[in-house]
Amino acid sequence: MTIRFYVQDITLLSKLEIRFSSVDGMTTHLGWSLSRWKMSRGWNEVMVPIKSLTANGAESIDNTMVSIQVSVTGTGGAIVFDSIYVNRPSKAAVIFRFDDGWTTQYTKAFPILKSYGYVGTVGVISNYVGTTGYATLAQLLELQSFGWEIFNHTANHPDLTTVDPGLIRSEIDGCRQWMNQNGFRSASDIVAYPYGSFNQDVLDAMQGYKLGLSTQAELELAPPVSPLTLKTLTINNDTENSVYEAAVNQAVETGSTLIILLHRIEDSGTDEMIYHADKFAAMVDFLAGKSIEVSTFSEWLL
Repeated sequence: MTIRFYVQDITLLSKLEIRFSSVDGMTTHLGWSLSRWKMSRGWNEVMVPIKSLTANGAESIDNTMVSIQVSVTGTGGAIVFDSIYVNRPSKAAVIFRFDDGWTTQYTKAFPILKSYGYVGTVGVISNYVGTTGYATLAQLLELQSFGWEIFNHTANHPDLTTVDPGLIRSEIDGCRQWMNQNGFRSASDIVAYPYGSFNQDVLDAMQGYKLGLSTQAELELAPPVSPLTLKTLTINNDTENSVYEAAVNQAVETGSTLIILLHRIEDSGTDEMIYHADKFAAMVDFLAGKSIEVSTFSEWLL
């Protein structure tokens, strides 16, 4: 089930709840709720596995639903509903998103994905390319030659919400210019916001760009309803396997897209951004056993 709605002011909301009932008066119902932390300002499109609906009383998904009740908890504001779809046709997909362009994305992640015939995407910080710890231009070009996609992660990686509006455009345009000059045109207009931070000034500066990538956790559908605030599942050093397994299973069940964000793929280390290579290999092997495509952003939009 897919629910599409518009949020004008996320700061005023606490929770959204929807109930489905097969009887008058809602004496029994199936319920679902979403906290504000999984919503974003503007249009939202949320995929809800039918089995995740919680039964109240003797209600069952096998019954014919005759009424829907929606409630919004908060201090004000409003949510505008566009539609609720059931059995909407779509194909499950995963996009591996590697931010910053670390060397180990080439030396560790690339061979693992290549062994399964999978590809990934890399967000480059143009002024960091070839510096200590970061992939070289030659390595990025090799990734691209194997079907990987290189996207825009700004020129210097500042928190775009803390700089002057004019500098926001300079950062994303500067990286795009470097990418276009070095043969990475296909995704130079796809931008990952440093630290996942964005505000209205950032969104205004992004006009004319194709996609903007946040770090807010949720699934997506193609074409995305809010292309400048795509949601992502972030994988850190201490992320349990069950987290991505549940997200992959939900993507398969709902025909949605899971964007998985990783940074440094290394054999060891406790830094939050490091994900161990053996754990990454286990993640890829888990995906291989599922009915799900591994895609790039541009392929996903086709």
